[in-house]
Amino acid sequence: MRKETEIFRRRLRAFLVKKGCKEGGVSL
Repeated sequence: MRKETEIFRRRLRAFLVKKGCKEGGVSL
C-alpha cells in the first residue's frame, strides 16, 4: 500500500469519527 493512500485513509477515518461524534456519538 502506498503511503499517500494510508495517510488519506487515516485522515478520512478521523474525519468520519469527528463527524459521527458531532452528529450522534457514532464511533468507528
